[in-house]
Amino acid sequence: MPITSDYWGANGFGRSFVPEPIPETIRFRSVTDWRYEKLLTFSEMAEIFRQSLPQGYNGFHIDDLSIYQDELASCGDLRYQIAREGSVAIYVHSNAQSFRYLLRTVFHNCSADEIDWVDDHILRVWWD
Repeated sequence: MPITSDYWGANGFGRSFVPEPIPETIRFRSVTDWRYEKLLTFSEMAEIFRQSLPQGYNGFHIDDLSIYQDELASCGDLRYQIAREGSVAIYVHSNAQSFRYLLRTVFHNCSADEIDWVDDHILRVWWD
C-alpha cells in the first residue's frame, strides 16, 4: 500500500496511510474526517500505522497496542478499520460477545480516550 499523500493532515501529523489515488474503499469526508472501509488484520493495520505514524499521534502509539496482540488474537477473528476523526480512530469488528470486557480493557490500557460499542459487533476506539 503506497504511502504518498498527506491525508493524515497538513499540520505535520505524519505521513498518510491513504493510498493514492483515493480508492473507493475510503469514505472521505474531509482531510481530518475519513474512514478506510477495508477490514484489516491486526498485522496489516499495525504496518500501516508504523509507516504512517512512526512517532504515534497524541495518545496513540501502535507499539503500545502491539503489546496486546496476543490478547486481541484470543478474542477470535477481529478485523480493524482505521479512521481519522480529528485524531486516530479504530473500529474493531468482533462477533465474540464474550470478549467485550477484554477488548475495552486492552484499549483502555493503551490510553484510548473514547471506547464505545457503536453496535453489537463494532467497537469504536478514539485517541485525542
